[in-house]
Amino acid sequence: MEPKSRRELLADLYGHDQDAHFDATQLRQGLAHHMPLALLDKVIAMVEVTGDPAVDLETVTTLLDGALEETACQPPRNETAENARQQAVQNPWTPAHQAVESSDHATLTRLLDGGADVNEVCCGQTLLMHAIDLEGDSALQSGQPIDSALTAILLAYGADPGLVLRGRTARDLAHTYNHDMAIRLLDRFHPHQPASRTTGLTPGGEAGRSTKVGQRNRPAQQA
Repeated sequence: MEPKSRRELLADLYGHDQDAHFDATQLRQGLAHHMPLALLDKVIAMVEVTGDPAVDLETVTTLLDGALEETACQPPRNETAENARQQAVQNPWTPAHQAVESSDHATLTRLLDGGADVNEVCCGQTLLMHAIDLEGDSALQSGQPIDSALTAILLAYGADPGLVLRGRTARDLAHTYNHDMAIRLLDRFHPHQPASRTTGLTPGGEAGRSTKVGQRNRPAQQA
């Protein structure tokens, strides 16, 4: 099943009612499992700047378009390990998270085989969450078929999909993106672990977090 567009998710939340109004809390709760956290935070911030206690569907759709336009203007992902190494001093990713962000399967495998913590947390994400988020978001933005190689590597090295950060698990992220390949892998490695379907965000559980991440959750570049 193809994932719904973000406009369609908003329309579903509002029940396609142009007269309905939602406040920031209702929007966050309604969209928490359907939108990358960085994008959701940006939309909520824009809603709050309007000064209105609640906004209608047309307004929040316009704000979403603005947030997506800002995201599109951000630098693209690093596509090679060499670029990742050059950027390492400019962002707070750990080596393993940088390998995930760069889709550098060989480096990620070497790091994990050398003893890197497969459940390492950086910027509010475990490595498994980061991998699923990257795979899902990359497929949405590029229109290319979704991939699950990073997820498979991490699960093979014992990643725990049950860890909860910001109120979500890796399985929740997989459902957000309709990432069926990741869900099947999770079921194979952890067949008895139910999905955590809690709503909204919770503080805590962010050891090693430096700042928010960009296109989905990209860390801010240092000058």
